Amino acid sequence: MWPPDPDPDPDPEPAGGSRPGPAVPGLRALLPARAFLCSLKGRLLLAESDFLRCVTAALIYFAISITAIAKYSDGASKAAGVFGFFATIVFATDFYLIFNDVAKFLKQGDSADETTAHKTEEENSDSDSD
Repeated sequence: MWPPDPDPDPDPEPAGGSRPGPAVPGLRALLPARAFLCSLKGRLLLAESDFLRCVTAALIYFAISITAIAKYSDGASKAAGVFGFFATIVFATDFYLIFNDVAKFLKQGDSADETTAHKTEEENSDSDSD
């Protein structure tokens, strides 16, 4: 799930053997380049958008579920509210998992920067002073 695979399998060729020419470049113009999505900024942007999707979906489902249960008294509205609460739990769990993955990813990036800074500090230090 996170981080995205930098070398995904190429798309299989269509059954006709040729791709539709003008439609593909137009659609690809709307999407970011694969090199950008595989970079650190691209991965963070992808995680951020996924994170926001989970948060907004959980809040919307929660608000609608409360409204369905509180405002209407028929059985269908109660069932819709219960299923809405289940959907809220699923989105909240996804939110939690994405948050942990992003936190791990950011810590991994920080530790790589610290390791590089520590190595350059050791190289620049005068080891003859002992």
